[in-house]
Amino acid sequence: MDTQVPFNEGISGNDDLGDLKRIYQSANSPAEQALDQFNQIITDTGMKRTRLLLSDVYCDVDQTGDVFGYTMDGVFHPGDCQPLAWHLEWALGRGLSPHVAVAAFMPPRLVQYGPGESWNRNGPAPALFQKYANALVRYIAKKSFDGGASSVIFEVSNEADIADSAPENWSDTNPSAYRLKPLGPWGRWLWWTDPAKYVLKQWTPLQTHMMSNAEDPTLSYPYGGDARRLPRQLLPVQKIFSQAIDTVRAELASNNSYSGKTLEMAGPALVGLSINYYPAENLPTLEEVFLDQTFNPLADTYLAKFNARLDRFSFHYYGSTDGTGGFAFFDNLVDKAKAKLEALKMNNANMPDVKLFLSEWGPTAFEATDVNYSHKGAAWTAAFLPEAVKKKISMGSYLIIGDGQGDPNITPALG
Repeated sequence: MDTQVPFNEGISGNDDLGDLKRIYQSANSPAEQALDQFNQIITDTGMKRTRLLLSDVYCDVDQTGDVFGYTMDGVFHPGDCQPLAWHLEWALGRGLSPHVAVAAFMPPRLVQYGPGESWNRNGPAPALFQKYANALVRYIAKKSFDGGASSVIFEVSNEADIADSAPENWSDTNPSAYRLKPLGPWGRWLWWTDPAKYVLKQWTPLQTHMMSNAEDPTLSYPYGGDARRLPRQLLPVQKIFSQAIDTVRAELASNNSYSGKTLEMAGPALVGLSINYYPAENLPTLEEVFLDQTFNPLADTYLAKFNARLDRFSFHYYGSTDGTGGFAFFDNLVDKAKAKLEALKMNNANMPDVKLFLSEWGPTAFEATDVNYSHKGAAWTAAFLPEAVKKKISMGSYLIIGDGQGDPNITPALG
């Protein structure tokens, strides 16, 4: 495209190149964060941000909740958190602001209290988790701002609509073999799920897709599109971290060295799984339900009771298995989110301006191909970026930083 000719649909007026760079300004961090091989890519693409996923997996607090650190091999180490500290150091050393996905796994200190759904609201677990969230946000914010970052964006969990889609040892002929992963680091992704509240020994996924049945306790383990993933802890955890951001914002406000620095809450980082079948059932998508639960002040139902801060509505999008697909799915998802946000604004005078954030995107999510690392993916991206500008996406994070090197015949080397 001619960067001298206004596209006239840019987010910030006619700065088309600036709009494209905002959408292409970030990438998920690679596994090889200690290496310098990505420095030139970061410079060439003008990257300003990197997304850290599973970096907080060992972060923890002591028994009082007042001392932050990390627990590894059963030992609590106060004052820092690894590998999060290392990942932040890698990002900040390259001039990148962090975008951190948190709370994918239960902090080790909370394991003793069982799954989140079983917590007594007046018991020690919710208060301890709030202290943990405050400490984690404070740690990331101060370390980032002291390291030169201008902003930090948070998300809760990642792709909860496809995480933990089935128990381990899955067998449709031997249900007794089902097992859920344990709580804690690298354990159960949906750590809030209480097995006592579900029938684990059956296979009825279509049944659980029906939102009208979402509170039926006889339904089986919550499969990918189950609406219970939202009110049963994703939204409570989202609100806890929103409150943590407000707390830390207030703490840092009096420090002049942090003037102009920003902390933002994004979510829900879903992949749009429910777009495929919920409309056919005349039901709202999980994304629409998430926004209702977050902002709707009118109804007193499980669809509307959280009233949590949300600065950016985040979602994920991949083109197709081969990177040649069109953008109809993307357009549909964005249009539904925009329509829901506009409808909510009409009923909520205090609703903030929520920006659209494509927090993970790429030509294809299919890993056994070179599409993401070749001219094919580049062609798809060149076509997609103007589409994203047209749909008013505020910014985004590409699939992953890759060096494009390695033996193309070995799948793990494609990235």
